[in-house]
Amino acid sequence: MRAVSTVLDVAVFLLLVSAAVATLAVPAADPPPSGADETAEALAATTGNVTYTSGASGGRSVAPTRTAEGTHAELLARAAMANLTLDGVALAPTADPFRVAVATELETALAWSSERVSVAATWEPYPDSPIRGRMAVGARPPTGVDVSTATLTVPVPTTAASVSSRASARGYRGVAAAVADALLGPMLGADRDLVPPAGGPVRRDWERRFDAYATALDVDDANENRTAALRARLVDRLATDLRERYDTPANAAEAVTAGRVRVVVREWSS
Repeated sequence: MRAVSTVLDVAVFLLLVSAAVATLAVPAADPPPSGADETAEALAATTGNVTYTSGASGGRSVAPTRTAEGTHAELLARAAMANLTLDGVALAPTADPFRVAVATELETALAWSSERVSVAATWEPYPDSPIRGRMAVGARPPTGVDVSTATLTVPVPTTAASVSSRASARGYRGVAAAVADALLGPMLGADRDLVPPAGGPVRRDWERRFDAYATALDVDDANENRTAALRARLVDRLATDLRERYDTPANAAEAVTAGRVRVVVREWSS
């Protein structure tokens, strides 16, 4: 059985992580690697840290500054998970500073080869899901050149809940509900009931993320219980998609991936 990605702890990560470590980026003076495999290995082995503002400022409040650290592959994966969209509609409007900081860090780490390397990280709860996250850094390969490709996966936190057990009890909606709960709690920085945090920048940040989900799911502002309506709409959207893609709820549950982000590195001769 596979667990549903919480996706995150990314929101919690964006709010809480503040430890910093020294950057160990690949020196610009070093000779370039011979292909995508070596670049992928470097991204998985070298570490960095990024500093960014977290939370929406407003009035007299100033958005707090945070620092995130990890391998370059881990930072890229977290940026992908902080860049979720639903049917193409952005769900994380306050995560731009984090994504920009990660892009800058990756471009520095790839300084010696940024013009001939493309790195893209993608997260989705199951293949071709309407909700997904993506982060890309680097150039696009020119037409007519030989391109080498390497793929690595980056683990991310997962919930302990079993999607398969919920599927057997509640069918496609059980699978959809498991995915929705894993997404909504962490990404909105709240508990399962979506209770907003206290005031200040963190509260405004939560409200902007909530409004982004409500817009994507067409939840009316006049609805007396927007949180319940938001969750119900997301479950409906995912259940419909799963029913169209998979023959049985068990197959749908099996397709839900454990927590991982797929990172693809492409490299070509200059």
